[in-house]
Amino acid sequence: VKENFEPVSNAEILEKLVAMPITKWNFKKQDESVKYVGPMAQDFHAAFGLGGTNDRVIHATNAQGITMAALQGLNTKVEDKSKALEARLNELESRVVTLEQALISSRNIATGNLGIGMAIVCLPAAAYRLVRRRRN
Repeated sequence: VKENFEPVSNAEILEKLVAMPITKWNFKKQDESVKYVGPMAQDFHAAFGLGGTNDRVIHATNAQGITMAALQGLNTKVEDKSKALEARLNELESRVVTLEQALISSRNIATGNLGIGMAIVCLPAAAYRLVRRRRN
């Protein structure tokens, strides 16, 4: 029952939908307390050119299709951004590891691994102090 299929650009649909004003309103012949939310049919028609020449109605099928395409476009956008952020995070984590290793290496070079040397030098001095205290 359908023909003349054409692909759509989800990103382009998302862009147009984001730019479209969405307002709260009521129909003139209804009670003011009955509210609706959505775009004006003329804006929808101008943005997407759907529904034939009648720019006073948004057909439910077109509203649903535009919404679904926009959601797919948004999903693609979020996934792309997520992948980019994950790649950047991996790069930064790698740089941190490299910097930590360089810092440890530079400390060892600067101190000449004095930890053991200091212990060897300090042990006789500590022993001497203990002996002196006991004698006093």
